[in-house]
Amino acid sequence: MTKGKILLIVFGLFFLMVVGAGTAFFFFFLQANPEGPSDQPGEIAHLGEFVVNVQHQRSLRIVRTEISLEMINDNPEEEFEKNRARIRDAIICVLRGAGEEAIEDPAASNIKEEIIEEVNYILGEVMVRNVFFTEFVVQ
Repeated sequence: MTKGKILLIVFGLFFLMVVGAGTAFFFFFLQANPEGPSDQPGEIAHLGEFVVNVQHQRSLRIVRTEISLEMINDNPEEEFEKNRARIRDAIICVLRGAGEEAIEDPAASNIKEEIIEEVNYILGEVMVRNVFFTEFVVQ
């Protein structure tokens, strides 16, 4: 064998070792949680009461609700408290913009999804798992 062929084989083996080590590193250390999101309940952040005017056909209706958010992180207080006013404002905008069908939906699933999306956008990462309406009255 010539010196060039030996050098080519050594570089080929080195390349395979680097690729194998990188793959192993990814699967053992960087791979996301393979079991999926935790089913454990997250911390609950209470936002308190919201009273919002909602345009309903030709009349004005009032929605009074209390909202709590289930958080994914165990300790979201600092980031959450820093953005509390922005979060409340976004929720008020979602409620005011909700259509008649969304407000009258017993599960309020569209409103919940939109609140989760807006709050996670404000926080800059996915921190909210679920929205709970502990009270929901439409007059």
